Amino acid sequence: MKVPFIIVAAALTAVACTKPDTRTVPEGQTPTAGAMAPSGSAAGSGPSLATPAVQGSSVAEKEITATIHQGILADDGLKGTGKDVKVVTAGTKVTLRGPVNSGQARLAIAAIATRTAGVTEVDNQLEVVN
Repeated sequence: MKVPFIIVAAALTAVACTKPDTRTVPEGQTPTAGAMAPSGSAAGSGPSLATPAVQGSSVAEKEITATIHQGILADDGLKGTGKDVKVVTAGTKVTLRGPVNSGQARLAIAAIATRTAGVTEVDNQLEVVN
């Protein structure tokens, strides 16, 4: 009975992450606090943070995201640590964000993403918190 729940949960997560960012900045104005710069822009000095607004909406991108979520939830070694992981798929690139309990969990989740069909790049931004 757990498998259907996991599939439904993963599907709902994938759908929830596909809402596009429809905010716009009028011509001649610069983004204000809280506005997002387009992915790949030079705005900001730190690493780019993939957000649900960057999540692709193609069937393939949704399947990649759902498959990774399923893999995390199915791994007994990741119980309790993988529930807060955000998976953002844009094309064939996957970005992992959120807190994990150990370096081992961080690597295990990245390995799940890396071996998922259709993934060519994984940006592991998971943070170990104790």
